[in-house]
Amino acid sequence: MLNQVRQLRLPPRTAVLHLLLCLVATASIMVGVTHSVVRELESRSDSTCHQLLFRSLTAAKIAYAR
Repeated sequence: MLNQVRQLRLPPRTAVLHLLLCLVATASIMVGVTHSVVRELESRSDSTCHQLLFRSLTAAKIAYAR
């Protein structure tokens, strides 16, 4: 993403704002998708789905913490 912003040849302040906007948009999309998946899985009674989701979210948190 940083290389794409450099190719645009924007002023430094605009480039930083562009990067922040992209990061916020990406984070909000990820939160929205995760929320939708959690809501869908909560509506099901299959505990296997809950376990898989919990494991994947835990793995994502561990990977993010590193």
